Amino acid sequence: MNQIFRLLVPKSIVIRCLSLFGIEELKENESFIKESLNENQVLENFKLLSKELKLYYIPCKSYIIHDDVNLDNIITITRQLLRLYHFKLVLKKKTKRHIYELRPEKTNDASLNIKTNSHEVVSFL
Repeated sequence: MNQIFRLLVPKSIVIRCLSLFGIEELKENESFIKESLNENQVLENFKLLSKELKLYYIPCKSYIIHDDVNLDNIITITRQLLRLYHFKLVLKKKTKRHIYELRPEKTNDASLNIKTNSHEVVSFL
């Protein structure tokens, strides 16, 4: 059972969130450098996406998406979204640059159970 989302967030929304960081598709080894992002532009574009995202969070977790969100919050939210599709965002800190890279998640969970509309989706790994 997913503890954050009440409905499965569509992959198109996850990709829209990734596009804030210049990543256009959900595939292994895509990366971005935090310091090279235009923070104001990322924040502005996330605000457009945030109302839609709130619909998918369970009520007690929707506080994660708030008006005072910062770049680190958006990275955390993106990590949560990626877990739905068995990916993770790995931080590779090199000198003073923060490099984030998409990687497939290796998990031993027996299943992921999230409601989609009125149906239940169960996937086995």
